[in-house]
Amino acid sequence: MIKLNCPSCSGALELPDNLGVAHCVYCGTKILVQQTDGVREKQNLERYIELARVALEAQNYEETIQYSNRILEIDPQNIQAWIDKAISTFWLTSSKNNRYDEAIEYLKKAARVDPGDERIVSAYKELTRLQAWWYNKLGNDAFELALKIWKIYEDDTVFLPDRHAMENSQQYFMQAMNHYMTASIYGPDDLTILGNIAACAKRAGWINWDRAVYVRIRRLESLRAKETAERLLPVMRNTLRSVEELLPLQKKTKDFLLDLKSEKRRPRFESSHYKSQNKKGLPLTQYPMMSDSHVCYINRDYHKLEETKC
Repeated sequence: MIKLNCPSCSGALELPDNLGVAHCVYCGTKILVQQTDGVREKQNLERYIELARVALEAQNYEETIQYSNRILEIDPQNIQAWIDKAISTFWLTSSKNNRYDEAIEYLKKAARVDPGDERIVSAYKELTRLQAWWYNKLGNDAFELALKIWKIYEDDTVFLPDRHAMENSQQYFMQAMNHYMTASIYGPDDLTILGNIAACAKRAGWINWDRAVYVRIRRLESLRAKETAERLLPVMRNTLRSVEELLPLQKKTKDFLLDLKSEKRRPRFESSHYKSQNKKGLPLTQYPMMSDSHVCYINRDYHKLEETKC
């Protein structure tokens, strides 16, 4: 809105900034509104912001960059324009011209305006993820080409087919590994990328790979072991909880068995009647065989079983 006074009645007026002609609401005087450069720049800025948003949604990255540049000419501290320019620049990457570093420079300029802006952090993570995806894709393309060449020489060559296949496919396996290793820089814990490194090293096992390749493979094994442990952890917790619930019952059972064992070892009184029957004075082994009112005595030497009431 533009604030001004009527030249006839001096009435205070507020007029939209996009009007060229207006009338005073108090006296009806016709007023010509001359827009300042600042008003025109504001109108252009809003228009460029909208055009840049539409172009980016339509994946027209070159136009997005053009509109972002127009915005930054008017407002160099427009963070969203720097972010849109960075994203569009990255998507213009080709196999011969990777523009990731250029895009990151634009994000750094946005960070100078407001280092704590979450949009900048989110854009940086997304571009880094896409950079890893791009090199992984290049690696997959080279790996598939190496397999095709291997197959050609393996089928068509009669004399030493493996040797010819290795010689002609080796450079493509090495290209694939280089792309995979570059991808792992941007995605060091990406299981897909690390898995591709392990698969390429195994398939081209005759190549003397660099030590860094085996470092990545060990990292893959560690991450897979961690993933398995995290998957099994809830099951192990449930098992542990079940064991803890059974511990009191097991303790009661153990105490019962100990009491029973001590009861068997307790010496019992031998009646005079039974002593008279055991004239040789041989040792007797006593076992409680009946109720509390009866005790059965077993003489192992004579294999006799007698019953004496207590």
